[in-house]
Amino acid sequence: MIKKFYRLTEGCRPAIMAIWAAFVIMGTLRAFMNAYVYKFLFDDAIAAKNMRIFIITVAAYAVFHIVDYFFKTTYPVVLKRQKNKITKNFIAKAINVFYSLPYPNVKKENNAYFAGRIYDETNKTADESVDMVAISFASTPVYFLISVGIAFSISWQISVFAGTVIPLLIWFTKKYSEKIKQISSQEQEAESQMLGITAKAARAYRTVRIFAMQNVALNKLRQGYESLKNAVLMRETNIQKQETYSSISMEMNELIILFLCGYFMMKGKMTAGEFMAYTSAFWGAVDTAKSLVSAAAKCPKISAQMDRIFAFLGMGQNEGKDSSCSKENSGLSFENVSFSFGERQILKGLSFGVKQGESLLLEGRNGTGKSTIANIACGFLKPQDGKAIVPPLAEISACISPHAFIPGTLADNLNYANLPPETKEYADKLLARFGLAEKLNGNPEEFSAGQKKKAEIIAGLLKKADLYIFDEPLANVDEAGKADIMEEIAARTKNAALLAIIHGDEQYYGMFAKRHELGKQ
Repeated sequence: MIKKFYRLTEGCRPAIMAIWAAFVIMGTLRAFMNAYVYKFLFDDAIAAKNMRIFIITVAAYAVFHIVDYFFKTTYPVVLKRQKNKITKNFIAKAINVFYSLPYPNVKKENNAYFAGRIYDETNKTADESVDMVAISFASTPVYFLISVGIAFSISWQISVFAGTVIPLLIWFTKKYSEKIKQISSQEQEAESQMLGITAKAARAYRTVRIFAMQNVALNKLRQGYESLKNAVLMRETNIQKQETYSSISMEMNELIILFLCGYFMMKGKMTAGEFMAYTSAFWGAVDTAKSLVSAAAKCPKISAQMDRIFAFLGMGQNEGKDSSCSKENSGLSFENVSFSFGERQILKGLSFGVKQGESLLLEGRNGTGKSTIANIACGFLKPQDGKAIVPPLAEISACISPHAFIPGTLADNLNYANLPPETKEYADKLLARFGLAEKLNGNPEEFSAGQKKKAEIIAGLLKKADLYIFDEPLANVDEAGKADIMEEIAARTKNAALLAIIHGDEQYYGMFAKRHELGKQ
């Protein structure tokens, strides 16, 4: 647990250690003040009728509590800053891992699943782990030990008896910890799956309305929630069992301790001030012990959450290279390539090639594998049979339908602020020609279908590449816009390899040196 937390807090360990040290110092002072102030007040001030000690003790106690109050109101803000820093660091790492995952792995799950793992789990784990380790498992034990030490200094006989409950608490903790950790991991996976199901159901709004499939969608949501609910219920049940049995043991111990303190006072072995000091120290130890028991019950859950984060960061590292897809510096070649989705054959024995300075048009009806070819050409998919020779992705510029914009403005999607002067000048020319110059600071998700396509094409043209791939570059574009797009594509790709996938718009077929009709390979 500590090793995991050490790894989790990379970049903010000094700040968290400083917060922990402040907790230890304040906890130490709090334990001494809460216990010995009673002893001084009752034994040294009230019993001795010493007004000077009485005033000094009360004043010191008041000053300390004012300082303690400001500490308690300040540290949550400081701690939250560090939690936010941890979340920010790990979201950055997780999103980089996500973008490095093989495309088939990404397609296995939906966007909401990965959003849950990248943001929700990271944010929740940062919050809970810092509270757990830096507070519950670091400063709280110090307060507990000091309180126990004060109690021993006042009456070691009673304190020895109080320690008999500790082995029982340890046994309860071990009994349920591993079970809680296992269930917590299942719960996190179920929660991510539930996010995915909910997102799919929301995206299917029109389908559900048109085909009256509300009950089907609802049943899927119920099934996902049932799995999540069962995991949550099992975890909470085991946590409550551990806390309940531990609390019963401690409550019985508390009653006996109070009886013994009363007995010692009646026998003259404990003064009123010592009684107040002992009970303050004892209740401080009891409260912190309860906090530790509660934290121990939740520890396996947080440990499982950290395991999931580190497991996600390790995804993709052991992916082997597929020999069916070779990398070359230029050009594109398919040699007897076949590909299927399940039992549905998409490509069968497809062969074609395009070299630098050449242009190839792929035409064919829907369902003939045009977008699959684009994904194989970019290395996102691997041929199941045959061989694809493709350039490195860094040397490819591709617009594959459906295009997904990153969050932000059109300028963000073009990385406009970071473009070199020559490329920025080219971008301005394209924006003006395509009628998007006034849309640079607009959200492309709010554009019309034709404007979205033009924005996509501009992004594809701005990247200098050896191979350009345009998947349906004329879809949803007006006739004048189509001519502008094809002229700019031809000019930009003159010395590169060009693969265009077009359905219809035969008037532009003559621009290509090669043509290949899919479905006839």
